[in-house]
Parts: sequence; C-alpha cells; structure tokens
Amino acid sequence: MSAQEVATAFIGHYYNLCDANVDGLAPLYQDGSLATVEGEQHQGPANIVAKLKSLGQVTHVQQSLDVQPSLSPSAISIFATGAITINGTQQYHFAQYFQLVATGPGAYYLQNDMLRICYPKDTQLTPDTNEIAGAFMNHYYTTYDTNPDGLAGLYLPNASLHFEGQQFDGPAAIVEKHKVVGQVTHQIQTLELQQQSIGGNAACIFVTGRLSIGGDNPLQFAQFFQLVGDANGDYALLNDMFRLIYA
Repeated sequence: MSAQEVATAFIGHYYNLCDANVDGLAPLYQDGSLATVEGEQHQGPANIVAKLKSLGQVTHVQQSLDVQPSLSPSAISIFATGAITINGTQQYHFAQYFQLVATGPGAYYLQNDMLRICYPKDTQLTPDTNEIAGAFMNHYYTTYDTNPDGLAGLYLPNASLHFEGQQFDGPAAIVEKHKVVGQVTHQIQTLELQQQSIGGNAACIFVTGRLSIGGDNPLQFAQFFQLVGDANGDYALLNDMFRLIYA
C-alpha cells in the first residue's frame, strides 16, 4: 500500500473509533505517544483516551487529508481537516496532525497527535522568542509577510509543502508557491510543540491563526511543520502542510 492509502485507511479507522468507541483508540497509541488537545499535552494511551473522552460525544466529517514522508523512513506525517460536532449541538472546524509509525508489515501506531478545534478567536499570539520553536516561527512568518524569497533558506533541500492539497518539493518550488498567493499578513493565534522521538532531532509544530491576502478580510488557517535540527544546532523545515479553514 502507498503512504496515502495507509494514511487514509488508518485515519478513517481512527475517526470511526473517536465517534463510536473512544476506548478503542487506546491500542493505536504506545506509552511514549504524545497528544496535544487544545493546548494540553498528554502522554500514553490511558491519558490520551481520557482527554479525548472529556470532549464529549463527537462526530467527525473529514474534509481533507495530506500525507508526506517523515524524518524516519518508518514514519508518515498526516494532516487532516474537517468538521466536528460536539454533543450533537455545535459544529466547528478542526485541524489535526498525526505522525504514524510502522512497527512491522501492515502494523502502525500513533507517536504524535495534535488537535485544534477552530473556535472563533480574537486574540493574537506572539510566539516566545526565547524558545526554539517560537523564535523559528516568529522568523518564518515575519519573513513570509515581508520578504518571501527569504523563506528559501528555512527549508531543507528535500523539503515538501502541501498547500491546499497541492504538493511542491524543494525550496525553490515551495517559495514560488508561497509568492503566487500574493501579499500575505499572518496573525498566529495558537502554537503547539511536540518533540519527535523517531528518526532524529526534530520537533512537530502546529500553528493556527488568521491571514489576510492583499488586505482582504482575514481567513482562518492551520499549518503543520516538522523542524529538523543538525549537529551544529541549526534548524530547517522538512515538512510543511497548509490548509485554509473555511467557515
């Protein structure tokens, strides 16, 4: 099976369990698995399942699924968006990142899971520039908004971008795609970080916020990055997945 087929089958199974039998999610995680749900981080199957159960009765409608290779050859990066109904009343949009790791032929578990429900937000977050992830993201979005050509140096040579389902490989193609969007202004509203323990020194970063294109009315967006560090303490992006969250 291709990575896309594996991801589609696994994540379809995941959301079916979320909606019908949350306790059945436990075998999909391991003791070292991390899940960040609305900014709260939980580790291990029992804690992760307990947090998901605390959300109430949910129903998911998956609307997009983007898949990229991860740092480790045994892992897949998955970015899903869709609609979620909570307790049969209020419907919201959601964005969720997963890192799926193979343990053998046809066997996988979730190492990383990051969920954001896209409630209306009026606040803007200024990332902590004393933290690596916050400093990098602050630099990334400042560069994007003022000098998009400068983004080329922030991507690894083998980096990939999924932008609204379209794939672009390598810094030149990625920067060109960002530039054709037009003049963009970003406002970061949430930023979550998880350390990645599979494949090397890397961090998973999940951002939501608003952006304005050419001064038009702001749109909600969600974006996932995998930030990879080298022996010299320098960092660059391997994975970038971007989706607009339409109301």
